[in-house]
Amino acid sequence: MAQPRTIESITKTSNSGLKFRVQFLISVNEISLNKAEFKDIPNVKKYVQNGVNKYTAGDENTPAAADKIRQIVAAKGYKDAFVLPFLNDNRITMQEALKMIKNKL
Repeated sequence: MAQPRTIESITKTSNSGLKFRVQFLISVNEISLNKAEFKDIPNVKKYVQNGVNKYTAGDENTPAAADKIRQIVAAKGYKDAFVLPFLNDNRITMQEALKMIKNKL
């Protein structure tokens, strides 16, 4: 009997465009991605939602991998950081992301 596929293995092998990032900062003013305080934070990106700049770290295939990035970011002082899903660089809800993962099983 074949071993059941885990969510982790499915998202690693799939090219669906579903990624998980850690939002750690929001600002009405744009902040340079090269800012010194971002130096040791992996893969910092910015997206704009409702006129507000939101900064994320990581670009992970699973929520668990993104949570490891969240721990790194929290250790840098961003204690309120949290994991968010993105589909093809567009933010989606966690419910939508988990449904997509479940449907791949």
